[in-house]
Amino acid sequence: MYEYSKDPETSKYLLWEPHTSRGYTGAHIRYLQSAYNQASFFDWALIEKKSGKMIGTCGFTEIYEREKRAEIGYVIAPAFHRQGFAPEALEKVMEYGFLKLGLIKLSGRFMEDNEASKKVLERFGFTDDTKKKESIPKRGKLQRILTFSLTAEKYLEQVITTGRAGGLHKPP
Repeated sequence: MYEYSKDPETSKYLLWEPHTSRGYTGAHIRYLQSAYNQASFFDWALIEKKSGKMIGTCGFTEIYEREKRAEIGYVIAPAFHRQGFAPEALEKVMEYGFLKLGLIKLSGRFMEDNEASKKVLERFGFTDDTKKKESIPKRGKLQRILTFSLTAEKYLEQVITTGRAGGLHKPP
């Protein structure tokens, strides 16, 4: 995790800053383990099969049990961008959320300048669901945050129609 988390390009469109040391990453992992134990954060490591290297994470950053909805998030090491890892991971997380957890809505939030994340979400049928204007300071500039969402009903229509979510039978 430290290897990709220390790279400023990794966190360019994320709320966190690059990790400054292995100790910092270790503390972050302990925090995540605590959050897992409290059932307040659900993220999975993404491992490249060929190298066995951890190249990112994907999962639920928030789950709202009463509303049966969740927010998804993912991060991929820059060296592994545009190789289909984010869509592959997101497809599994969506399947788990909608089919195993019975969620009725998934949302993904991203910085407006992050065209790659927008394209991944749109590929799966997520549409703009931004309800409030929200911006955060990042690298000396205010970044607008967008929210894209997908309902279980639309997800199931895609699966029934194509056999897979988001038309993943097509090459990325």
